[in-house]
Amino acid sequence: MYLPLIDHLIQDMNDRLLSQEDCLLGQYLLPTKLQGLSNDVQDKMYARYKNDLTDKREYDNEMLRWKTKWLYSTGERPATLADTLDGINPTLYRDVNTILTILLTMPVSTATPEPRPGCSFSTMLRVKTYLRAIMKPERPSALALMHAEDLMVDGEAVAGVFCGKKNRLLNFGFP
Repeated sequence: MYLPLIDHLIQDMNDRLLSQEDCLLGQYLLPTKLQGLSNDVQDKMYARYKNDLTDKREYDNEMLRWKTKWLYSTGERPATLADTLDGINPTLYRDVNTILTILLTMPVSTATPEPRPGCSFSTMLRVKTYLRAIMKPERPSALALMHAEDLMVDGEAVAGVFCGKKNRLLNFGFP
């Protein structure tokens, strides 16, 4: 029972995510891009999402209502998927709502490199030396954060605070 379920999940993910040829056709449902929603695009969109939609006749009628709504609309047209989805009546435009929801929830890769290659790992290598290994864990964390964020420390101010903590035998030149 477990293996058929996993096989079904993998096949469904492959169908939805890896075959990318028609998955972005739902963007033509945005009111600002409706001029690109031809009958050919509409048919391809139905073929792509038919497992999640109603029958073809209801879908065609809904697309006609959707186009007509925005053709005669005098208000501002939403330009993003989220704004369009917020303004939809899901009972009146069930298929449009379904397609936009699927399109909005598709994973998108937004990986960005670190500002400096290997910043976090090389920081810990520089900070955690033998002498610093005997410190409490708060201090190396603070030092790593200072190094990663390129924070500049005023040495005079630090020395002044250090000298003011106790009475010292040496005079460091700070009051």
